[in-house]
Amino acid sequence: MNWKASVRKINQAREKLITILAHIEAHIDFPEEDIAPETRESLLRDTQTVLSFVRSLIATAREGKILREGISWRSSDAPTLQVRLMTP
Repeated sequence: MNWKASVRKINQAREKLITILAHIEAHIDFPEEDIAPETRESLLRDTQTVLSFVRSLIATAREGKILREGISWRSSDAPTLQVRLMTP
């Protein structure tokens, strides 16, 4: 996934979280108004979707850092080496 697609997906996740938060805040402010079962299910589904996306970001964070910054290591037999991975 290129960085523009990543940014777009992050922004979509952010928008979903804002919508979820708005529904939760409305429920807190107006507890006498019940949330329709289909709305509750939709909120739970959206929450699971965002959670899965965030978990995938966390799982690939190390690889992303390596792609951006490269890898450096030190060998006792050689001077410091640095390998830079280039992406197309």
